[in-house]
Amino acid sequence: MAVARMANLLIPTVTNLNATGMNLRKVQQWAAVSFTEHTEETDEASTAFTKAALATLTPANYHCRVDLTDERIASDWDNVRAAAALELGGAAAKHVDNAIADLFGTAVGWAGTIGPANPGTADAGTITWRAITKAYALLMNQNIPAGAPVYCALHPLTVAA
Repeated sequence: MAVARMANLLIPTVTNLNATGMNLRKVQQWAAVSFTEHTEETDEASTAFTKAALATLTPANYHCRVDLTDERIASDWDNVRAAAALELGGAAAKHVDNAIADLFGTAVGWAGTIGPANPGTADAGTITWRAITKAYALLMNQNIPAGAPVYCALHPLTVAA
């Protein structure tokens, strides 16, 4: 069963990690090194440069099922099979987008602000999904090419009061 839908808002932002099945996905990054002050007599020790575990992701299974009997499909006048396929695909896409959006509220340090609402002041507004989806809707209204990647860059900005 294949369902063609418009691109979701958050699914394209996800990085697929190289793992298969239900194996844990491990995200790693190189350790940072730092310089220290020393004299000619200092015997500088080596700095370890290894990868450290940043996060471990545990895969999960989700499921939804719609039962259609042969009798219903044969006697249906409104293409219930296509409607069920569209609804299953849409529900799956919505579930994934919502699951990604839920992560923003649980990640440490991700609660930020956008702004300033008034340039030159410290009056910053809180970032909302409404603001992001409104910007996306404006782009769609301007007929951006279907399937073209759209990026939302969020950056911490400090404004002196």
